[in-house]
Amino acid sequence: MPAIIYSRLPLSALAFLAGTYALFSLPNLDLVWSMAGILPVVLISLFFLDKWRWPAVFFLAGFFWAGFVAGQQLSKSLPPELAGKNIIVEGVVEGLPVREGRVVRFNLNVFRSEPVAGRQIRGLIRVSDYRRGSIDPLPGEAWRLLLRVKPPHGFANPAGFDYEKWLFSERIIATAYIRKNKDNSSRLNHRLAELDRPAVIDRMRIRIAAQIKNSLPDSAFRGIITALATGDRRAISSQQWTVLQTTGTSHLMAISGLHVGLVAGIAFFLFRLLFAAVPQLPLLFPSHKAAAVMAMLCAAFYSLMAGFSLPTQRALLMLTVLLVAIILQRRVQALNVLSLSLLLVLIIDPISILSAGFWLSFAAVAMIMYILLLRSHKDGWTESGMFKAVNMQWKLSLMMAPATLLFFQQIPVSGPVANLVAIPVVAFLIVPLVLLASLSFLLFGGSFVEQTLFRLADIVLQLLWSLLESLAMTTEVLPFSVEHSATALAGIIFTVLVLMLPAGLKLRKLALVGLLAFIFPIHTERTELHEGEFRMVLLDVGQGLSAIIMTGHHALVFDTGARFSKRFNAGDAVVLPVLKSLSISSLDTLIVSHGDNDHSGGAAKVLAGLEVRQVITNEMISGTETIPCRAGMQWQWEGVLFRLLHPDNEGMTTGNNASCVLHVQSSFGSILLPADIEKKAEREIISRYPDALRSDILVAGHHGSNTSSSDDFINAVSPELVLFPAGWMNRYHHPAKKVLHRLTNRQIESMITGECGAITIRVAEAGISAKSWRQSNRRIWDVSEIDGSCSKVAIGLSETPAF
Repeated sequence: MPAIIYSRLPLSALAFLAGTYALFSLPNLDLVWSMAGILPVVLISLFFLDKWRWPAVFFLAGFFWAGFVAGQQLSKSLPPELAGKNIIVEGVVEGLPVREGRVVRFNLNVFRSEPVAGRQIRGLIRVSDYRRGSIDPLPGEAWRLLLRVKPPHGFANPAGFDYEKWLFSERIIATAYIRKNKDNSSRLNHRLAELDRPAVIDRMRIRIAAQIKNSLPDSAFRGIITALATGDRRAISSQQWTVLQTTGTSHLMAISGLHVGLVAGIAFFLFRLLFAAVPQLPLLFPSHKAAAVMAMLCAAFYSLMAGFSLPTQRALLMLTVLLVAIILQRRVQALNVLSLSLLLVLIIDPISILSAGFWLSFAAVAMIMYILLLRSHKDGWTESGMFKAVNMQWKLSLMMAPATLLFFQQIPVSGPVANLVAIPVVAFLIVPLVLLASLSFLLFGGSFVEQTLFRLADIVLQLLWSLLESLAMTTEVLPFSVEHSATALAGIIFTVLVLMLPAGLKLRKLALVGLLAFIFPIHTERTELHEGEFRMVLLDVGQGLSAIIMTGHHALVFDTGARFSKRFNAGDAVVLPVLKSLSISSLDTLIVSHGDNDHSGGAAKVLAGLEVRQVITNEMISGTETIPCRAGMQWQWEGVLFRLLHPDNEGMTTGNNASCVLHVQSSFGSILLPADIEKKAEREIISRYPDALRSDILVAGHHGSNTSSSDDFINAVSPELVLFPAGWMNRYHHPAKKVLHRLTNRQIESMITGECGAITIRVAEAGISAKSWRQSNRRIWDVSEIDGSCSKVAIGLSETPAF
């Protein structure tokens, strides 16, 4: 192994990375300020260290620098007292607005606001316009808007997209929507043309996207070509994303190191040839230096055209380090280039560590460097370019498998084969055609040349897509859960390490041990549930309901949350990721209580995403056989009894009062899920089961509306804890104050998913316990104010057990 691996720069960069990671693993910044007080003592003590002095210094530098940057960002967040207030702001549109139907979303960089309660706001706000006749803003335009503002807030669940983390990493300090101008004042919701700012690059991106639409009006791949040209991936369909994810090729749609490096490489060799073609020019300035300068400029321009996203910034920075070394005629080691790039990225933007792309991009480059260092065969057909390409691809896929598992909880089986074909086709055919077409359009306007190039790219993409679709249909992704299959993760890491050892060590047979651990993992969470024990995870799906109930060997989902738009619903955004994180690859039962969107909107995605053995509902679900929900139905799993208590007639009850009501009971405790039933249905259930409604846990009916949870019903159920599946700061003001007052009078504790995040209930022989995801997994970017109601709750326990 080269001695450079043990040099100071790589170790210092890794130490700085470790310090940054440690900072963002904290629940808040309180510890940082406490440690800052003893920092002088720590620095003095470092002088007595020898070998580890510099790594320790860089660790502390990374820790405190990340803390300073995070603190600066959090200080700009919307003050809690302004949550839900109407504020008049003036700002400039940044980036590309998104339109879905009549709804428009865009980022507004606020430079002035009218004071509310003596406070003003400055910074980036994510604005939505739901009004009829919504505005149509362009990048760089200045607007004066009346906004209803909220602090950054998103769903908080064991898995799924972390919207709050994304807002924090994008430097967004608040979300808002435009309020109607009821006074018809000309001072509100109008352009401030005199304050417009130039947004040349973003306007170019819009022009290119429009030209692609004109050149390929009927192409199904217009969205992919637009993504490769401008970095705007919004037009890629959900079906196309599914194919890309199944084949492990979705990374090709994110403009990153591969694309930026390709542009720089083409520019370098092209300008070097052109520069050298004129005999006098190399005498004035060396051709390789001139080519490096032009390559840097072209890569920078392409990065800007792609929106200058974090992946392109990292790639451009790494490329700049290498090209500057060429210009300065410095011989540099590849590992030093990678280490310096890592260090510079973390200094410029330590928050970038929160992105999966950060880890994947640096890990991929490091793995490629390691593969190139390995001794290869030197004779025969193994020297061919095809062998080298295949060898590189399968080794890279294998070495990146642990990272893929950690971030995406799956392994695309067809990934190595798909990437072996897709990477060269996209890199050397599609991207050059798209870039040449875009450049032709910017220089000469719409012409036959640019349209022909776009169409050629479309044809090549169609041919490639035929292969990707075939692979997607014949192979699957292997689902995986880090939290519940630690042995599988350890197994795959061990396998990779052993296989990547030099062949001369003759240890590769040991990889079978790791492979067996991966294929036959131990799922600890499910096996810990004994006879009569069960768990329920009440998911945070906003103003909606979805719950997962597990016994030792069975799983049930009760409702699936809402469908919020064509591209976003709780089924694939929350329910499926959480099921995957719990190592649940199939469902025994799905119950859809009734047809309201906030309960059934995600059902189609859940049914499409995994095997469901039976569906119980009174609603029609296209293409799915269902079993009617009727009072009296019951079954038992591992000593846990599931009973349906309502409705008891066919078609006589409609609306919320037709909801399925589920009662789950064992000898250790019980939970009642009444969906959206109201007082009329509550009276019917009380009369039907006067002595059988007693439950330890009640999931409040109709999200805590005053139309439900009547005094008589609460008395009949007599719960120890009530859970409200209600959205944070929802417009219905659920749970209702009257309902909360009824619980307070009875000294019944309560928790709200919108405030506490997902709530996990464990019913076991030792007792019943409850914990909230937001309270137990708090991170620095979570600015929500959590009161004592989200703390752990124990019923019949001396202390809350580990989950």
